[in-house]
Order: sequence, then structure tokens, then C-alpha cells
Amino acid sequence: MTYQNAFTQSIKPSSLSQLKEQKDFLDFMAYFETDCKHFIESRSESKDLECRFGAITERLTKKGLLQGFLQRTAMHSRLSLLRLTPLDQHLRYYWDNYTNGEQQTRKECEIKTGRQFQFPLSQEEIEQLAEKEKVIVQEAMQKSLSNYVNLIVGLSGLINSVFFAFESQCKILCSITCYSFAIKYAREAIIQHAEVWSALRKLGKVNPVSGVECDICLMQQDCRFVVSFEALANIYCYAIKVRMLADYESFFFDNIIGQKLKVYFDNLKLVIQNQKSVADKCMGVRA
Repeated sequence: MTYQNAFTQSIKPSSLSQLKEQKDFLDFMAYFETDCKHFIESRSESKDLECRFGAITERLTKKGLLQGFLQRTAMHSRLSLLRLTPLDQHLRYYWDNYTNGEQQTRKECEIKTGRQFQFPLSQEEIEQLAEKEKVIVQEAMQKSLSNYVNLIVGLSGLINSVFFAFESQCKILCSITCYSFAIKYAREAIIQHAEVWSALRKLGKVNPVSGVECDICLMQQDCRFVVSFEALANIYCYAIKVRMLADYESFFFDNIIGQKLKVYFDNLKLVIQNQKSVADKCMGVRA
């Protein structure tokens, strides 16, 4: 079952203050993995979404908006796929470069000093070295840091790319499920991050607030679905925070948590693939 937690209350940049420590990020990632699993487990129960999409297409047709809707979903689906397809190849490239660089740096240090060191060394440990060893080790540590920075710079670009792929699929799912979102989407209106997250929370019945759109919606009475939009709203919150950490913070440069980023990519890729599976199934109902 999906639960709300401290990390899913806001997508404002100010909420990044919750992720200043490495331990906080590990807790955050544990919630992320749980919600990814919950959404993926729920996605096979999409019959009600298929029925909802059938009703939405009828109303979009009456408003003369169906063609624009289908063109926009096709465009976002294609862009999402284009960004997702090379992900594994790019990840492998950055990880291999980092691993090979680390191995070479450590091997050179070992050859020059005749000893093995566990990087990074503390300042106290460095001070205990002979002057010649100290220079060699400090140089090796600087190379090791550069290797890590190069890795994080590369992964930051992929974080942005995979977020776009994920958000595109979120927009598609919201548009085939939420009538008011579908109309805005079909009219090619610019849809902000907050609107996507709000729509996911509304569909997931997360602290739903009665608003004009829902009050007048012709489909509000049967707006409950087995597919877990609550989990998806949580995942959106985690994903945009990881993106903000990569864009605006030095967090990933200051914390050696690369393996957790690999877990992030692996899980979000699975979520995107399952989102697309649900959307494709629903779009097939119309055909």
C-alpha cells in the first residue's frame, strides 16, 4: 500500500532542505523504490482506465479536439522513447569510464608507493605519510575526485533526460484519465510541473481539494482507478527532486552515492516502460 511521507509533501525547491545528509537521501531512495514497485504491481489493472479513455475520446471528438490530442500524445510518446532508448548505453559509458579511471589511478599510486591505500584518506592519515608518498597520494586523490566529478556531470545530463521521458508519460496518463487535463492537453497549452503533480495527486485521491474543474467535471462520479496514481504522484515528487539536486545543488558531488543513482535510473526506467504499456493499452481501445 502507498503512503505519504515527508518527502512527498512538496515539489518546491525549498523542500530540498530535507536532503542535505547522505542518510536522508538513502531514506528517500527507499521510499522511491517502494512506490515504484507499488505502481508497477498495480498497472496491470487498467480496465477502468481503458473505459475512461473511451469516454474521454467521445467528448474530445464532440469538441473537435481529438486530432490535436492524438497528435500531442504521439509526439510525447515518441520523444519519451527517444530519450529512454539509449539510456543503458550512456550509463554503461559513464560507469565504465569512471571504473577504468579509478582502477588506473589506484594502480599508478600503488606502483609509485609500493603500497595500497583506501581512498579518500583523512588529513590525519596523509600527515603520517613520508613527504614523497604524501605528494603521490594527494595527486592520486585529486585524480580520483576528478573521475567522480566527471561521472556526476555525465549522470546529471541523463537525470534531466530521463525526467523528461517520465514526465511525458505522466502527461499522457493524466490526459487519458482526467477530462479537464485532456482538454488542456489537446489544446497544446503549456502544462507546468505543478499541474502535472497536482493532476496525479487528484487522480490518486491524495489530499484532494475540491475545485472548479472537478466540481463541474462530467466524469467526477467515477474518478477512481486501480492503477496507483498515488504511487505515481509520489514518484513524480521524488524524480523532480533528484532533478533539482542535479541542477541546483552540489549534493551529488559531495556524496559518494553513485550506486544509488544507478538504482534510481533502473527503477524509473521500469516505471516509464510500464506507464507506456498502460497508455498503449488504453489507446488501443479507441482503435
